[in-house]
Amino acid sequence: MIISIAAQLSKPLKVSPERKTMLYVVSGFFSGLFGGLTSFFGFPSLQVLIAAGLQKTEFIFAASFVLFTGTIVLAVGLGSQGLVTRYDGLMSVLLFVPAVLGMLIGQRLRDRMSPQVFARVVLMVLLATGASMLIRGVVGWLSA
Repeated sequence: MIISIAAQLSKPLKVSPERKTMLYVVSGFFSGLFGGLTSFFGFPSLQVLIAAGLQKTEFIFAASFVLFTGTIVLAVGLGSQGLVTRYDGLMSVLLFVPAVLGMLIGQRLRDRMSPQVFARVVLMVLLATGASMLIRGVVGWLSA
């Protein structure tokens, strides 16, 4: 993930219209596979959506759909295994308000960005997410 995003930041990849559908299907499969393994559904679909050259609003809709459906599937899976407690449900409800406030602030920031800056910011957030996952994995492995 880190290598893919770093490469996209240094030399942006563009997807031709003829290959979009195939690439969406392949990236969707791998996003589901990685999401099932890690509960992070953004890789590689978000990079493919950026490479497809979607407008900001199209990208937000598609990315939100990917992340929302992945989260619903994860929640149903965890719930069916009895891994979601009342405390988890309460915390989710309580954290809804700050999450919506953050989304409103993010929307205002996004509206002020050019498409190029927006794409770079998204890639940098994904890069930071990948680095965080790597660091936590290494720290966990070393402390085991």
